Amino acid sequence: MEVHGYLEGRTIDASNALGNLTFAPYGDWGRAAEKPSLDKYRAVFKGRNPYLPPVEEKAPGDDGGLEKQALAGDYQAQRNLAYYLSTGAEGHTQNPVAGCAWRIVLLKSRHNQADSSDESNKTFDCDRKLNPQQLREAEAKAAALLKRIRKR
Repeated sequence: MEVHGYLEGRTIDASNALGNLTFAPYGDWGRAAEKPSLDKYRAVFKGRNPYLPPVEEKAPGDDGGLEKQALAGDYQAQRNLAYYLSTGAEGHTQNPVAGCAWRIVLLKSRHNQADSSDESNKTFDCDRKLNPQQLREAEAKAAALLKRIRKR
């Protein structure tokens, strides 16, 4: 289980999160497949400084420079873009293949902010939602995005 806290009056997206509490096996969703007994579950809280500005606010349908930030290597922008494209949230056109590609980019970029939820999101948005052809397309798109990011 994950619980997120948000800044009051702001949009409910990851860039406005004050933090999240994860209750998972050993405090790590990446170990959920081990199916340990309930006494092995731990609550882990990751907080965020509420005075840090969120990734640019935007009007629905306007990506507000989010893709530019993502291509510049910004972890939170990449994460938000992956979510928006996977779900069609915040006025974005739903594009599961592109959303999956950004999930792959996040993991291959080895950001120090990345956590087990990024791997879980990749499993959910890529491995469970896409057929094999779509997954190959997402992997190719991720490779192209990674080249663009590294050239900057």
